[in-house]
Amino acid sequence: MADKALDRLTFLDLLYAVAVTDLAIRVANADLPRVPAVDWSVLALILTVIVLSWIGLHKNRTAMAEQSLRPDIGQIQFASPRFFQFLLEIVITMLYFAMGLELKFPIPKDPDLATAPEEWITGFLLAIFFAYLLWDALDVGLANKTNETTANPWQKRATAGMNVTAVAFVLSMLLFAYILLARPGNTVVCGINFSVIIALWLYRVAQDRWGNTKTAPQAATT
Repeated sequence: MADKALDRLTFLDLLYAVAVTDLAIRVANADLPRVPAVDWSVLALILTVIVLSWIGLHKNRTAMAEQSLRPDIGQIQFASPRFFQFLLEIVITMLYFAMGLELKFPIPKDPDLATAPEEWITGFLLAIFFAYLLWDALDVGLANKTNETTANPWQKRATAGMNVTAVAFVLSMLLFAYILLARPGNTVVCGINFSVIIALWLYRVAQDRWGNTKTAPQAATT
């Protein structure tokens, strides 16, 4: 029996593509020599959020198939936890798109347009991690329900994944509060944005190690 294709194109992939395409159009139409360093750091941050999330989506899809705990989109029932997870996935991709809309590169022959203040960017990041946390809470509920009849490591991984996300949510909340209160300058903001990029990568590493994107090791082939 042929293996089920795990990397097929989905509706969510198309939504991710919309967000990335919008950013690409903004860069293509911009007067690049006039783009300040802080705006480049914001662009790098937004792209990191989108790309790492997209990779996480596919790794989670693979883990789902390996554990056989959750139905695919075409098999879910309305008003089920998996359906609400899917709705949250749509909301999350729309948050990525809205986050990108706040990036305003200067256009040739037009006056400079200020990118949204850093509190908007960190505010979107906070909202994204809140949505992640809700998704993980639903995942824990699904795992607990499944484990009533089936012994499966997904329960442990789902709980660990939610704990990792909870830590990230608290850190993003502290960052948002700092930005609101301190109002740092552009140089500090650049440093913060690149630090957040590293933190996002560490978040994905932690999810791969303990959480809901951890997959079973592949068997050796000869």
